[in-house]
Order: sequence, then structure tokens, then C-alpha cells
Amino acid sequence: MNPATLKALCRAARAVPAHQTPEAFAQRVCLAILREPQGEALFDQLAALFPRLAGVATLVAMLAVGADWWWSDGALTDLVAEAALTQPDGWCELVAP
Repeated sequence: MNPATLKALCRAARAVPAHQTPEAFAQRVCLAILREPQGEALFDQLAALFPRLAGVATLVAMLAVGADWWWSDGALTDLVAEAALTQPDGWCELVAP
């Protein structure tokens, strides 16, 4: 854009009067803000949700450990016996003299 056109546009913009806001504009904005429903903040919703999730997660973990213990039926003993069978003969001498 050439400088003469830019100056003409600026002169024309200065000649136009500024837009006037209605008299009660600020009051109407404040009333509109007050009329909006105020819901809970996202942080408050998450704070209310996480204790429930933590309790459920703890309960699920405890149930899993209990079910594993209930149905193991000596699985640890079998694991130790199997490990002893798969080790070389000299391994037992190193562990227990």
C-alpha cells in the first residue's frame, strides 16, 4: 500500500465519530454475569471424585491379593521346589555349606 493511500485511510478513520455504548451497558453486563448459573469448579469436582477412586482402587488391589492368596494353595512352596530342581548340583553347596 502506498503512503498516500495509507494517509487517506487514517484521515477518513479520524473523521468518523467513535461508537457510543448504551447508557446502561455496564449494568446490563453485570446483571448478565450474575444470572449465569454458577457450577462447581473443575478442581472441586476432581477433589470429590479422587477419594472415591482411591478407595475403589485399594479395594480392588486387596481383593486381588486375597484371591491370589486363597487360590495359590502352596504355590510358593512349589516354586521353591521347582527352582531347586532346575539349579545345578553345586548351587546348593554355595548357598548352604
